[in-house]
Amino acid sequence: MILMVVGLLCALAAFLMKFFGVTKASSDDGNFKKALTFLIIGLVASIIQSAVDGRIDWLSDLGTVAKGICDLAVTVFIIRGVATIAENIGNDPVRELGNRTIKMIVLIYLLVIAMGVIMLLLNGDGMATVEGILAIGTTVISIIAYIMFLKLLSQGRKML
Repeated sequence: MILMVVGLLCALAAFLMKFFGVTKASSDDGNFKKALTFLIIGLVASIIQSAVDGRIDWLSDLGTVAKGICDLAVTVFIIRGVATIAENIGNDPVRELGNRTIKMIVLIYLLVIAMGVIMLLLNGDGMATVEGILAIGTTVISIIAYIMFLKLLSQGRKML
């Protein structure tokens, strides 16, 4: 129970930091406004998913998928916003890093989705080892995407 409360508080803190950061940046470029829209939609999807979890499976699954799509959209629009600002001030290395990062993150998200589908198809077929390997692979790939995103944010902050 305590672990669940700590997790909830960490998730809330992360959302608030992202919300206030994107809100502040939304005056700099329209991509941040789009990111803010998807951030709010993702929050609503997450609340719906949590509210029906264990009772209405299809709606819970739909909420999870919607949250994942919104997370991807938020990430892409933040990266596009940083790349656009970099282009406007003539910082080509950061702009190029932003463009590469978008391509890589979208590719990584597609790989994560593919691994999730494979795990779903293997569920209950005595393939626990394969599912475990795919789960670890998904986690590693997701961490790589997050590190790429943080690297771009760091470069974007330095350019300002």
